[in-house]
Amino acid sequence: MKTQIYSPNLKNNNNLSSLKNKSKAKQLKETASSQGNTDKIKSRSTAKKSGDYKLDISPEAKKAASSKSDISIPKPSLSKPDLPNADLKAEPKAKFDSIKYEATKEVTRQKMKAELDKVYNQKAKAKKINEPAVFFIKGSEFISSSTSGTYSGMEQLSDNVDYGKVFNWNQKDEIKSLIKQTRETQPVILVGHSFGSDTAYEIADELNSLDEGFRKIDLLVTLDSVGYSNDVIPSNVSKNLNYITDNSIFSDAPNVAKDDSRTEVQNKLLELDHTDIDDDTEIQKEIVENIKALVSMKIHNESKMKYETALKIHNKNEMN
Repeated sequence: MKTQIYSPNLKNNNNLSSLKNKSKAKQLKETASSQGNTDKIKSRSTAKKSGDYKLDISPEAKKAASSKSDISIPKPSLSKPDLPNADLKAEPKAKFDSIKYEATKEVTRQKMKAELDKVYNQKAKAKKINEPAVFFIKGSEFISSSTSGTYSGMEQLSDNVDYGKVFNWNQKDEIKSLIKQTRETQPVILVGHSFGSDTAYEIADELNSLDEGFRKIDLLVTLDSVGYSNDVIPSNVSKNLNYITDNSIFSDAPNVAKDDSRTEVQNKLLELDHTDIDDDTEIQKEIVENIKALVSMKIHNESKMKYETALKIHNKNEMN
């Protein structure tokens, strides 16, 4: 066993050795720290070159960055396409406004037309003939009466019947025009002989249409018609008196109603010549009686309606 001997000189030697060791350790630490800073600087320089480095937010770095931002980078020049000078939004609006204007103008025109038509119809209604339409239609002159050389029977009938008017067989349009001018509340009576009977039938048939308003014919008298397509009486005719001669080449067949519920047809076969049938007294009498009955009934109905209207007004005033 080794014995340790205490000596003051030995203690001082130990302390000196300890100080030397501490000084040497400090030098080594400073050398290591300096070496580490050098490595960091080298690594930053390498990172800058390779592009992989952290953002430097030091004042120097900020100053350097601000000086670099002042550098202007030229922009590529692009040519602009040629565009119309007009406003693209204005064109559709102008087109819409034009269409709207035309539509408004058309509506206004239609309204004005409706108002004018209304006024015209009122004036036309006020000017309409307010009396029975009674027409006697003569036949062709080359098939004349054996008595006087003309269709004297039609003239005689017209002279003895109120509102009677005489026309030739080829005046169909004039007769239709007068019927259209006559108020619908007035009776329409057609009496024809020979070709005049064919004209009377054609008028009644043509008025039985939507365009003509299905105008009613109250009485159609046919005296020995000569046509071949006038045997079916249209439904707008209320009554047909058909007189046929049995000893003439012009004799026609009996007539039939297209609708029995609307039209009454009476066929009468007579032993008379074709040219004398309109002069027969019995036939004239029957025709006149039928016409007067229709006219007097119409006048009676109008008087009754006026009386009833006046009575209603009187009763209303009494109540007030």
